[in-house]
Amino acid sequence: MGEDTFSTLETLLPMFLEGKSVATIVTSIVISMISYFLRFAVITIEMYFAISLANTRYFQKKYLLWTIVFTIALFFVVDRISGFIADNVVFGISIVGNKLSLITNYDSLAAGAGFTDLVSVITYLIFGIGLYYATFYVMNKKVNIR
Repeated sequence: MGEDTFSTLETLLPMFLEGKSVATIVTSIVISMISYFLRFAVITIEMYFAISLANTRYFQKKYLLWTIVFTIALFFVVDRISGFIADNVVFGISIVGNKLSLITNYDSLAAGAGFTDLVSVITYLIFGIGLYYATFYVMNKKVNIR
């Protein structure tokens, strides 16, 4: 099974790379890595915010339960809002051959072009900054130190 997968990749990789420069491929990979890193950072900040919120006076007696509830709620809210924004705002980079193009609507996306979404990068950056400052506020003003 492993050899079949490797041979399939050997066949598909040249088809994917055909007509694309190294710079366009590297740019696409870097933007994707930044997007994944930001999502991981936002998940981490969501957890810190949930823990901080659960340690306020009203929730402190059952803080473990409230931490879980707040974490799930934050995951759901952030995911829904970012999904809604990504569905309604088109902004990204299209890769066609050796060219990178900014795309603001799907009609201008060429058939067979690669597309890297920048809306998710911007959305997660905004959520990360907002949750960071919310956590900072809760930790400094609302948390009861035990």
